[in-house]
Amino acid sequence: MSNKRGYSLLIKESEKLNMPQYYRSDLLFHDKHILANTPTSLAFGWIVRTCGTHYISRTQTPDGWGVSEIKFFGTYADARCFWYDGQHLREVTQPELMDLALAYYNNRKAAHIAEGRSPAMAARMASEDCEKQHTHDLAGAFPMPDLPRDWKPN
Repeated sequence: MSNKRGYSLLIKESEKLNMPQYYRSDLLFHDKHILANTPTSLAFGWIVRTCGTHYISRTQTPDGWGVSEIKFFGTYADARCFWYDGQHLREVTQPELMDLALAYYNNRKAAHIAEGRSPAMAARMASEDCEKQHTHDLAGAFPMPDLPRDWKPN
């Protein structure tokens, strides 16, 4: 399981734009590590700017971290937003990236409403669905060290 194609497209776009100029470890370490442990066909969003990159999972919730990043970093004058559909990387606007990142959530919410659940219950269940799918999508992307049960940070 590795998304070398997605990562190579990020590298190519990064070189073309000459970004990021600072915090290149976002691209060269963090994005690489995430994509090394995700399936090739998995869609994702990506924001690149002079001072770093931001990987956006396809399973965002309206109050999720990725949505916050899109709202915040996507408005920077130098920010460029992209969507990888499992085959191609294309530049999108900030509102388009928001819509694409929330599509899974919105589809799940609509399915729960169609099953007769209230909008509030459907929203909660859609958030749970996103969390489960996100955990499944990124399984292994962030390996946790084996620590003794009684371990505590200093």
